[in-house]
Amino acid sequence: MDVELTVSIGLDVSIVCLGTGVALESEGRDRTDLSLPGQQQDLLRTVLVVAKALNIPVVLLLFNAGPLDISEFVNEPQIKAILACFYPAQGTGEALARVLWRRESSDNPAGRLPMTWPNSMSQVPPMTDYTMVDRTYRYFHGEPLYPFGYGLSYTYFNYDKLTITPEKVVAGQNVTIQVTVSNVGQYDGDEVIQVYIQWPVSGVPSPKWQLVGFNRVFITANLPHGNSVDDAVEKMPTVTETFTITAEQMSLWDDNKGFIVHPGEITVYAGGQQPNQAKSVGSHVLQAKFTISG
Repeated sequence: MDVELTVSIGLDVSIVCLGTGVALESEGRDRTDLSLPGQQQDLLRTVLVVAKALNIPVVLLLFNAGPLDISEFVNEPQIKAILACFYPAQGTGEALARVLWRRESSDNPAGRLPMTWPNSMSQVPPMTDYTMVDRTYRYFHGEPLYPFGYGLSYTYFNYDKLTITPEKVVAGQNVTIQVTVSNVGQYDGDEVIQVYIQWPVSGVPSPKWQLVGFNRVFITANLPHGNSVDDAVEKMPTVTETFTITAEQMSLWDDNKGFIVHPGEITVYAGGQQPNQAKSVGSHVLQAKFTISG
């Protein structure tokens, strides 16, 4: 009854705060599974029943250090937003209010997940397995609940014109890439441009791909909207960013020789997330290639 009363008196939205806390997970204190502790799943289920009956949207706030199994709820249409808050500090209330209600024109989330969120415990390797198989985004081969680098915005971005200079290098040389990004939505916002490389298939063990550069850039909206930035801010709906991929980043570990730059064709990906992800942020990922000779 308490849950029903709490939801019923909400004017516009029901905000549900769930998670763990330092008593359950912190430095030197690990969880044994990904489940929400206690009766939190039952609480959210009850809120959803009432919210559906009253046609009230639900926002889920998660306060936790590591991933949580919320697979039951990620496709729930009544939940309009899920925010991974982690363990925030004293400015949490103000930050959440600005993100949820957009008090100012620049209030637009741009955080990106610093880890892979598994779908279930079946995707978590046992602690006694010391290999890198299925550990970190670099070696994970399943379909995660949320991939490393994932994060949404109130606006949308479009990627164009990925160039690599030079397209052929000798082992030990760097390459420079440029990528153009446009804000094609109605709100000004920050985009986190992510650049990954992928090695050719060879006898040398290598990651699936690897992040070699990222940058957070502010891009004004391409479409007019009432909540625009001040007139004093110069409108810049498209930006071109430059990244350097170093020879060190191209190298792979050889048990006999150490880190070596191997000849072959390297694929470069540039976008707002990892390539080839089922859970999309709404923008596409560009790709191009360069060749390394010995």
